[in-house]
Amino acid sequence: LKSGITPVIKHSPGHGRATTDSHHILPCVGASCADLSFTDFAPFRALASSDVGGQIWGMTAHIVFEDLEPDHPVTVSEKGINLIRNDIGFKGFLLSDDLDMKALGGYGDIPARAAAVLKAGCDAALYCAGELKIMEKLAENLPKLGKNALKALQIPANPKNIAV
Repeated sequence: LKSGITPVIKHSPGHGRATTDSHHILPCVGASCADLSFTDFAPFRALASSDVGGQIWGMTAHIVFEDLEPDHPVTVSEKGINLIRNDIGFKGFLLSDDLDMKALGGYGDIPARAAAVLKAGCDAALYCAGELKIMEKLAENLPKLGKNALKALQIPANPKNIAV
């Protein structure tokens, strides 16, 4: 942070119990939320409440926590994002993991996945493959950053000379 580099804590709220790779398949974890809160979510909670918690970015996990939301991974789950924001206490800029990962294959094409991510409550959707036609569709169909995202980035709601 002192050098101007913004750290990103990932993959919130925890990927440690996953036994599959979300690049290839959607991981599901059957542990109770109470157990997860005590162990897996604890490092994220500690960092969120630390001196740097409001200055870092966060990245979601493409993982299903069956006790929380059995039908959707955290990234596209309002319950999952609420857990990160409220239970864990992360108030910083929150982006999805890469939309191109196979774990989100059941959520349509990349623009549909991005819309689902934003609807769930992420501040931004991350697309890493860089295919120009898909990036153009994303730019045409997605909204500008909202007030909460701008606040997390510490950008005024009506920025001048900043493309958002």
